[in-house]
Amino acid sequence: NSFCTLLARSVVMPSQDALPQLVGGPDSRSTSADIRPIDTASECSATDGRKDTATPGPTPDAGPSGSHAYAPPARAPDLATIKSLAVPIIPGRLYFTSLSTHPTSTHAARFFTVDYDLHYSPYFADFGPLNAAMLIRFCRALRDRLNQTSDDTEIFFYSAHSPHLRANAGYLIFGFAVLVLNMHPDDVAALTEQAYPPLLPFRDASYGIAAYQLTVVDVAKALHKAMQLGWIDVDTFDPDEYERFDAVTNGDWNWIVPGKFIAFSSPLDGVPGREPKKVLQPFRQRNVQLVVRLNEKKYDRRAFTEVGIRHEELQFPDGSTPSDTVVRAFLDMCETQKGAVAVHCKAGLGRTGTLISVFLMKHFGLTSRECIAWCRICRPGCVIGPQQQYLDSMQRRLDTAGEVYRRAAARDGAPPDPTFEASLSRTMGPSATITLATARQAVAAVQPHALTAALATTTTTAPGANSGKAGQQQRGGSPAQRSRPKPLKLVENLPYDVPLRESQQRVTRLQAVVEDGDARDEIDDQRNDRGRPGTSQAAASKPPKSAAMSTAGVSRPVAQPGAATFIAGVTGKMPDARLVKALRS
Repeated sequence: NSFCTLLARSVVMPSQDALPQLVGGPDSRSTSADIRPIDTASECSATDGRKDTATPGPTPDAGPSGSHAYAPPARAPDLATIKSLAVPIIPGRLYFTSLSTHPTSTHAARFFTVDYDLHYSPYFADFGPLNAAMLIRFCRALRDRLNQTSDDTEIFFYSAHSPHLRANAGYLIFGFAVLVLNMHPDDVAALTEQAYPPLLPFRDASYGIAAYQLTVVDVAKALHKAMQLGWIDVDTFDPDEYERFDAVTNGDWNWIVPGKFIAFSSPLDGVPGREPKKVLQPFRQRNVQLVVRLNEKKYDRRAFTEVGIRHEELQFPDGSTPSDTVVRAFLDMCETQKGAVAVHCKAGLGRTGTLISVFLMKHFGLTSRECIAWCRICRPGCVIGPQQQYLDSMQRRLDTAGEVYRRAAARDGAPPDPTFEASLSRTMGPSATITLATARQAVAAVQPHALTAALATTTTTAPGANSGKAGQQQRGGSPAQRSRPKPLKLVENLPYDVPLRESQQRVTRLQAVVEDGDARDEIDDQRNDRGRPGTSQAAASKPPKSAAMSTAGVSRPVAQPGAATFIAGVTGKMPDARLVKALRS
């Protein structure tokens, strides 16, 4: 009690004028009703009496005894100084900076901020990124501002110097650059290097010291791939619907992959507003065919099964990582289930985000960091603690498992997997399409020159152009025609050079895994030979062939224990001879 009394006496509270500038606390969850129009309320214009003068903004500077320095400097910086320290998003038109005062807007330069309007609701020490609805609202408001002002007016989007506010402001402006300006993440990375001090990385929503950092560039990469895969669009995204169903009393659910995955918190029997019936109607309207429960039983599963929704159990401890058995079962369910899949644990954050990320890494080619960033944009707080490092450790296995899965489907002449074609369109670029025959040949060959040739055969088409006979021809015609693709021709001056380099890096990484598996096969064969009667000591001590020799067309028995063990570790299933041969090709 004495300590608390002493602490209370030592705290200097900020003035009433400064209190509205502070970020909302854990109970200040923003909704569409809380967010004021960005283009009017946050504008530092001469018509706004409250912001016309240089009122102080929130700063992290603290003096002795915990007092905060809210007083503004004696003189506001001039426009030339602000511009020299700002990051040019569109040179001569749009800039991003951090300020300690609110400059007055003029015809030559207009300033606005969202520190007062868009607030992140933390679970513990997490502070961002802001959810998808806030990002879309910001993108639309800034796009309208650019369209409504003359070309000779420079627009400055600014935040306070608080590291948390700067990080979220950087996420918003670079998210705008990706979603609206179609900026590549490499260009975003170059711009973030100009921000000083550097933008603070985001952290997870767990307790304790953050052992995993997610940068603004990681978030930009996730937005870039999500936009190319059609998961987010500034014009079609509905922020009102997002916020309505994000509320706890309306089901607390969010789309992670539109049309495929929903993440939500566990319904509770006997708790008003949390019963399973809250989500039944919206789930049925959105074609949810499967519900996967990852936590202990808190409701009767018959609430879903009685209305025709399949319900499965895959329980594992809260805050932990899933076992290989759980991962295999989850992938099997989602790969075979038609319609949308709704996944939940207790809060719908850690375990839910982890398993959905596993599917995204295998079938959509996202990296572990991109999965974590995207899940947190859709549902803040996803993937907690050691689950982050777990996804990093699974990335190589899931990349290879996805390639084997798609090549096996292509060799069987199965209809094209939509996730497979979406992954290819992501690799080739947002406006490039590829014929199914050349795509299958490129994936089956797994060689950089084949992907180069596949890129050479791409054609730029407008959205919706693949319809009618042209769309049927692009899908490959009959199964017999699809099984015999035409030879590829190499051309020079290929477009999409950056995605091409990314594709070659992925293929090189895949080849390393395959060659490593063949080397393991040789070692396992020798170990087995040492235990067989009649094997000579010279043969037993013969060194294994190099990885280059193992991929040079040397014929060996197909069903070897080493190859089967390796593929089982990659795909989660004991393979047959067809899969072993597919991996060695």
